[in-house]
Amino acid sequence: MSTSTSVLSAWQLLRNREITCQEALERLVDKRGIVNLQLLDKEVAYRFFREFPDQKDLPPVIPLLLWRNCYYLASPIDICADEMKKMSDRTFSDIRIIAIAEKSYSAWYHREKIDPKSICGTKLINPLTGELEEEDVCATTELYLSQAADQIGRIKTIISGALRNRASDIHLEPTGEGLRVRYRIDGILRNITTLPADIGRRVVVAIKVMCDMDIAESRCPQDGRISEQYAGDDDSNVGLDLRVSTLPCVGGEKVVIRLLTSKNPFSSLEKLGFSQRSLSVYKSLLRQPQGMIIFTGPTGSGKTSTLYTSLLSVATENVNVVTVEDPVEYVLPGITQTQVNERAGMTFAAGLRAILRQDPDIIMMGEIRDRETADTAVRAALTGHLVLTTLHTNDAIGAIPRLKDIGPDPALMSDALLGIVAQRLVRKICPHCGEPHTPTTEELQILGLDRPQTLPAISLAVSNSISAYGSALNNGNGNGNGNGVQTMTAVTPSIKHEIQGKWRIGRGCSNCFNSGYSGREAVVELLDVNDTVRELIYEGTMTQLQRYLKKNGFVSFRTAAIEKVTQGITTVEEVQRVLPRSALYNQNMG
Repeated sequence: MSTSTSVLSAWQLLRNREITCQEALERLVDKRGIVNLQLLDKEVAYRFFREFPDQKDLPPVIPLLLWRNCYYLASPIDICADEMKKMSDRTFSDIRIIAIAEKSYSAWYHREKIDPKSICGTKLINPLTGELEEEDVCATTELYLSQAADQIGRIKTIISGALRNRASDIHLEPTGEGLRVRYRIDGILRNITTLPADIGRRVVVAIKVMCDMDIAESRCPQDGRISEQYAGDDDSNVGLDLRVSTLPCVGGEKVVIRLLTSKNPFSSLEKLGFSQRSLSVYKSLLRQPQGMIIFTGPTGSGKTSTLYTSLLSVATENVNVVTVEDPVEYVLPGITQTQVNERAGMTFAAGLRAILRQDPDIIMMGEIRDRETADTAVRAALTGHLVLTTLHTNDAIGAIPRLKDIGPDPALMSDALLGIVAQRLVRKICPHCGEPHTPTTEELQILGLDRPQTLPAISLAVSNSISAYGSALNNGNGNGNGNGVQTMTAVTPSIKHEIQGKWRIGRGCSNCFNSGYSGREAVVELLDVNDTVRELIYEGTMTQLQRYLKKNGFVSFRTAAIEKVTQGITTVEEVQRVLPRSALYNQNMG
C-alpha cells in the first residue's frame, strides 16, 4: 500500500484546462472498463445524486464528469432510453453512458458504503445481483484503507477485513518496507497489505492507546484488551473482544491481535468433526453423572470449541454448570463462568475448591497445570461431578503418563477418568474448487494403505462400512485365513471403492486464497476408558495399554485421518501438516 497523496481529480484537471474531456475519460476508464477510483471527484457525485433523494430508483451508475451541461456516467449494464430520459429530465442535463466492468462498479459501490469509523463483519454483497460476492481481501482492504482518515479508521478497517474473512488473529509486523499486515485464516497466515513505515508506527501507537498500554514504553512486551461492537450479518451489534500483545523486535514493535466475538459460534456436536462411531461414544460419556473427561492438543487445535459445544449440549435447566477459565473466551448462556485472577489469589485450584461449594453438577476447568489442580479435579470427579478439563499432550494416550507425572494417585485417577479426547484441526477442501482426485502411490504409503492390511484396520478407516465389514469378519465370510483375520485382497472391490472413490483435492480459487482449502474440521482421537483400561492405567505399562487398544479398535489419529481423506473432506498433505509424525507412521496403533 502506497502513501496516500493529494491528487487532483480528472474533473479538476479538466476545469483547469490541463486536459481535454476525452483525455479525462481515458484517464478515468481504461480499455478494460476499469475505473480509476482515485481520479473521481466527490463534487460531481454530490451534484448528481442530490437530484435523486431515493437512489434505489436509479440504475447502477457512477458519475464521472460534469462538462458543458452533460453528465458522463459509468455503468456496467445497458441503460434503456427511458431511464436516460428520466435522469436527463431530473438533472436538466444531457446524459452519456460509458461502459465499465461489473467488478469496477462493485469496488466503487463498496468504497462509497464503507464507514471507516465503525467495525463491520458482514460479507460483501454484489450490488448488481444481491448475492454474496467473492472478495479479493487484499485489494478490498487496500481500497478501504485509502478511505480511512485517521489511525483509528485504519485499525477498524483492518479489523473489519479480518472479521469478514473468518480470521482468528491479526499480525502487524515491522519490516524494511513498512508495517506488514497478515491475517490468520483457517490456521494459516496470509499476507494482506503493507502500510508505509510512517503510517505503521502511528497505527501501533494508536492500538496501544486504545488498550491503555504505556505508549512511552517500547522496550518491554505489553498485553491489553479492547472491547468493541461490530455489525453482524443480521445488522445487529455484536460484542467483540480484542486481546492485544506487543513485542519489541528489530525495526519496532510487533502487534498481534486475537479476535473473540461474543456471538456464540458453536452449533452442535455433530458439526465438530467426530466420526459417527466416536460421536456415539463421546455422547455417552457426556451423559455420565460423574467422572472426568480430558481434552488434549496444542494451542489452536480447537479444544475450546469442543469444550464449549459440549457444555452447551448438557447445560439444561436441570443442572448447574460452572466453569473456571483463563481467560473466558466466549460467554455462554445458562452457564456460570469465572475468570482466573492469580494476582488476587483466584487460581484454578482455588476456583475449583470454591465451585465445589456452589452445588455444581458439571464443572469445566480450563487446564490442569499442577498437582494441586489435578488432585482437586480428580476428587471432584469422584464425588458426584462431571468434570471437563484440558491438558497439553500430543495424543490421547500421552495424557496418562502426563497425569501420572503431575502427581495424582494413579488408583484415584483411573477411577475418575471417563475418556480422553485428542484433536487437531485440518483444513477442509474448498467446496467451490474441489474436484475428484485419484490417490497416488505416495499418498497411499503415507496413510499405510499401499499394502495388504487386515480388515479391522480398513473397516476403522472407513467408518461408514464398519458394520458391514465387522459382520463379514465375525461370520468368517470371504477368504478367511483361519484365525478371524481377512486380508485386503479378499474384499478388494469394496475397499478400493471406499479408498479411491471419494478422494478430492482443491485446485485453488479466489474463494480460498488459491489454497484449495476453506474452513476447518477436527480430527479426533478418542480413548474410551473402560474397566480394562482402568486396570492397565493402575497396574500395567504403556506398552500393554497400546497393545490392548490395538486389538480393540481404538479410534486413533491415523484412523480418523484415513476416514477424513477417503471421504473427500481433506487431503493427505493437510493431514501431514497437522498431525504429529508419530501418529501416521506408528503402525502399532493402526
